[in-house]
Amino acid sequence: LNGFVICDAEGKPLPVVFHQQIDPMDGNAVLLHVGPAALPPGATVRYGLGRDPYVNLNDELDMGTPVFGPLVIE
Repeated sequence: LNGFVICDAEGKPLPVVFHQQIDPMDGNAVLLHVGPAALPPGATVRYGLGRDPYVNLNDELDMGTPVFGPLVIE
């Protein structure tokens, strides 16, 4: 799975996502594994950031997921 990015409060991408996967317990959720440090205050998640992102999340009809964000991480 690809396409998710964590950004700081100013919108700058942070190199913290090391694994992305569909939740095996809930097919409608995505798990983002981040580290090694804690996320900064005001961090956001985005899917499909940039002008030509590589994204590959599809629904059960094989339709691509629309890009979105920023969503504040609480």
